Order: sequence, then structure tokens, then C-alpha cells
Amino acid sequence: ASDDPGKPAARPQRFLRAAGYAGRVFPVARRATVGGAPAFPTLDALPERPDHAFILLPTEGAMAAVADCVRLGIPAVTVLAGGFSESGPEGAAREAALREMLAGSGTRLLGPNSIGLANLHEGLVLTANAAFAEAPLPRGGLFVASQSGSMIGALMSRGKARGLGFSTLVSVGAEVDLDVGAVGMAALVDGRTEAVLLFLETLRGAESL
Repeated sequence: ASDDPGKPAARPQRFLRAAGYAGRVFPVARRATVGGAPAFPTLDALPERPDHAFILLPTEGAMAAVADCVRLGIPAVTVLAGGFSESGPEGAAREAALREMLAGSGTRLLGPNSIGLANLHEGLVLTANAAFAEAPLPRGGLFVASQSGSMIGALMSRGKARGLGFSTLVSVGAEVDLDVGAVGMAALVDGRTEAVLLFLETLRGAESL
């Protein structure tokens, strides 16, 4: 987490606060406080196991953090970092290593290359997408899952201009673990979902979809 408002790592904490998120938030950083809240130097130092970890670290640091999340039994992890299959054979090897880390664990991973997610009804705006700085956020019944992180903000801002409201918006990124189909299943069990919008650039999990 960051105190520098110009950095993406400063946004999630600020967005959660602005959206009125009622859960506990634990910034992890090499300083005593972030955004006026107590910070913790490592995941091991947290006072309790979080439900979700949003990892905003460079590639190698992100890999190590995912391993820590699996070891600690954190059930959901979102990874913003790139440097995976889109970067060639070395990146593909990193993806394979991520899958191996997750295998047999209770941890599910969103990303990598995911800019985050937002459940607007719960105030869970866990994203580094600058579009979520616009207030008020347009709540409603449209569930969005997108392979493009930047498209999430574009869809929300254009939808808002047309009077559309959103329930949840999810950037799935490289779909190393959770793919569009698996994420879309969450829409089907959410009673607030009125319609589902998918933005697809490729088709990785045909059976799941």
C-alpha cells in the first residue's frame, strides 16, 4: 500500500473508504501508517487472516506474496502485476509456477494482470482503476466481467451517462485460475444481478463459460 496519491497502490484503500466499505482493511507497507490507518510490514504480521488480498507488487514480489497467501490460507487473491504469459516463455513459466502454488490449496486467484474488482452494493471497491474515483458510483443490477481492465472504467463511465447501474465489475486479467465463466457464476447466485455483460478478447475457458 502507498501514501502517494499518484500511485495505483494508494487507490484501493482510498476507494474502499469513499465507498463506505464496512469491513476491516489492513494495509501492508514498510511504514507505520498508510492513509491514516495502521500498516503492517508483512502478511504474517496481520492481526487476523483476511478474506481477500490485493497484491500490488512487481512481478517477482507478487509471486512471493501469492506463495505467502497460499501458506496462510487466504481464500481470495487478486494480482495486478504483469510479466506472465504475455511476456513470452519466461512469463509462461511464471504462470505455470502460480498454478503449481495454487494446486490443492483453498486459495483462488484473480489475474494476474487484473486491475481489481468492485462490488458496489457492499462498498468493496478493491481496485486500482482510476475510474472509480468518480462519485457517486452507479449502483444497480448489471454484473460485468472483463478481460480488459481499462474497459471496466470505460463501461462504467459510459453506462453511468446512460443511466445504467452496476452491481459488480470484475477484471479477470490473464485468468490463470478464475476465468470469466467461474466469475460469471457469482453473478448467477447474486440476487441483485439483472443482466450480465462480458467483455472478451479471447476464449480461454470455453467449458466454464
